[in-house]
Amino acid sequence: MNDSQKPIDKIKYILIQISKGNVNEEELIEILNHSEFIFNRHWNYQTFPNAYNLDIRVLPDIYTKCYNKMRNYSMIIKERINNSTKLIIDVLKIIPDYERLEMVYSIIQTINTPWEEINLNQQKLITDFERSTNSLDFQNIGNTSRTIMNKLANEVFDLKKHKPKDPKIEV
Repeated sequence: MNDSQKPIDKIKYILIQISKGNVNEEELIEILNHSEFIFNRHWNYQTFPNAYNLDIRVLPDIYTKCYNKMRNYSMIIKERINNSTKLIIDVLKIIPDYERLEMVYSIIQTINTPWEEINLNQQKLITDFERSTNSLDFQNIGNTSRTIMNKLANEVFDLKKHKPKDPKIEV
């Protein structure tokens, strides 16, 4: 395919417009909007100069969200490109764009304390974090974190031990 990005942008535009005309294709539009198309010449390009294999690299969070439908989306995109362009797509794979993955492995776990209420709130915080999908959910995580820190401060603060250097300051 031509090194210029313009033909790819035009193909993506047409694919998005087709999806906008169909009900329940919001996820497919999201995939197309947040992906990079990598065309590779087909092994038999001498016989079929317009034949390609296509890798669609999509943002990792979108890939994982839509994982169970990727095979179906691949077939839809392949068929639409083959029907609306002069290209022949033999193999189309939708894969996560690993270059855009910032965190590879993390474990979030509670730290057991002698205070049951704080332990329960930590577990709630982790559950909320795992299930959050929008800004309001993440604001609630911040509020829960603040509550845990306040409760922890109330538990560990001891006026006899935590005296300021300046005796005029009231703690």
